[in-house]
Amino acid sequence: KNNLVSNVPTTAASGVGFSQPATSSNRWSADLAARTGVAVGRALIYGKAGIASSRFDFAENFAFNDGSFSSFANGSAVLTGLLFGAGLEYALASNWSAKLEFDRIDYLGRGVPFASGQINNGVAFSIPPSTHTETAATNVAKIGVNYRFFGDGSDPVVAKY
Repeated sequence: KNNLVSNVPTTAASGVGFSQPATSSNRWSADLAARTGVAVGRALIYGKAGIASSRFDFAENFAFNDGSFSSFANGSAVLTGLLFGAGLEYALASNWSAKLEFDRIDYLGRGVPFASGQINNGVAFSIPPSTHTETAATNVAKIGVNYRFFGDGSDPVVAKY
């Protein structure tokens, strides 16, 4: 989630102040990537590249501090982008490994439909829908433990009765 809030206080010099919060939220993400690397002893140092998709919600609000005017704009869309990453995976045992990874995803710009409205001196107004081009970028750090079934010629996990 990303929040940006602009606040201008009400003063005698500036007149009526305002507040303008803007937010974007990443609701879900999915990616498909390939990785390649170099084994150094029990460690694998790798890079990865692929594509990613995520659903984002966008919102922007504006309000005068005296309550005489306020407006909103909300939109959501699935953005698709490019994923680049790097990581280190270390073999703890024949089937167990631990990893540390960092991914950067840059989502391509896309037109996002926005619903808007405003209230002016207590009277509500509907504003025709508009489209804004939105982009996003995310940085993801991952830490994990992996178990490989049938890895390195070891026996599979089997329940015996």
